[in-house]
Amino acid sequence: MKKEKNENIEEKLYKLAYIDKVTNIENNNFFLEKGTKLLEKGFEGYLLIIDIGKFKAFNKKYGRIIGDSLLKNIGIKLKEILGEKRIITRLANDVFAVILEEKEQKELTQIVEKLLKELSNIEVEKNKYKILISIGISKIEKEDKDIFEILDKAIIARDEAKKNFNKKYHIFNQELENQIIKEHDIELIMEEGIQNQEFKVFYQPKVNAKNEKVEEAEALVRWERENKLIPPNEFIPVFEKNKFIIQLDKYVYEQVCKDMKEWKEKYNKKIKVSVNISKQHIVQDGFIEEYYKITKKYNVNPNEIELEITETTELDEQFGISKILENLKEKGFKISIDDFGTGYSSLSMLQQIPVDVIKIDKSFVDQIKMLEIMILIAKKMDLKTVAEGVETNEQVQILKKLEVDLLQGFYYSKPLEKTEFEKYWQNN
Repeated sequence: MKKEKNENIEEKLYKLAYIDKVTNIENNNFFLEKGTKLLEKGFEGYLLIIDIGKFKAFNKKYGRIIGDSLLKNIGIKLKEILGEKRIITRLANDVFAVILEEKEQKELTQIVEKLLKELSNIEVEKNKYKILISIGISKIEKEDKDIFEILDKAIIARDEAKKNFNKKYHIFNQELENQIIKEHDIELIMEEGIQNQEFKVFYQPKVNAKNEKVEEAEALVRWERENKLIPPNEFIPVFEKNKFIIQLDKYVYEQVCKDMKEWKEKYNKKIKVSVNISKQHIVQDGFIEEYYKITKKYNVNPNEIELEITETTELDEQFGISKILENLKEKGFKISIDDFGTGYSSLSMLQQIPVDVIKIDKSFVDQIKMLEIMILIAKKMDLKTVAEGVETNEQVQILKKLEVDLLQGFYYSKPLEKTEFEKYWQNN
């Protein structure tokens, strides 16, 4: 009797320590302990992180009870597919972890594809639900001894999978590791870069298509560190991810306003400048007042500034983007859509947000039929057009014939450092 009582106590303690209450499968504690022991024995195989996309939205839509039932059924399904002897755990919230002993990637791929197929349609209380599943995978080598390191790699791979709707799983590899190291190195020096004024504003001329005179310019940022240029495609995505882009946006904007004030005093004439602005910055509280204040500080009229929003940016209306842009317009700023035509909702965007200018992406410069349509739409909506990426005389002649307003590209000039731009502007 005493023995039975002790066994019951042990079972209760085990459940308390190692069993997840919602799904009734093993939990995070079990995963870490069991995983560590396996690594100590020189285990080889794979760790899978299985993530349910938009689970908070699912809970909100169907309720907590259905949400918990969904998690429980996923636990059951994992055991059905993989077998009871596998290490299957619920790490946290909507994230599960599985350790597989398969050695060959072909076997792994078959298992992963089956998981994606089976888990994407889950039955809960006789109703089927379509679920977004993302899987991150890290390979476990014989020499691996740190379960947290393996877990981190699988989570990074999961995040990579979530970025790509068409590829629902990702295996952590050397390329991804190198990318993470590079991003980390950039993050270590980014604040220093602002403090030391390593970020330089370059200007690319925009010429009037009729007379080929410089009429406007686009401000572009370059990072010069230790006499070397770090390309924007290396640091901008990192800054967008960690929101340092907000600080960089403001830094560039202030420099542009400062330069514009100097040019007015030096040449007694104005030039309109377009400045890129990130979505992360637009939705920040106080953004409009902050930019308006900077503009006034340097005695620049807001209508001399064109704020460029990339069309491929997800302009999510939950943040009230349309209203923010309307408020910017009320302050006098001009609004431009960059990379027009490359997103999924070009026409609907023109209806939803107050736009003054569309910049036709360089990928369309050689597609005459598409150009004709875009320019016709712009004319009907009374919008200015700028053609980007103009590189040949043939392109110039076609764009002139189609009556594009402004031309921008290497045919006229590459982005220029401030003093070089001044010379080009004054001579053209």
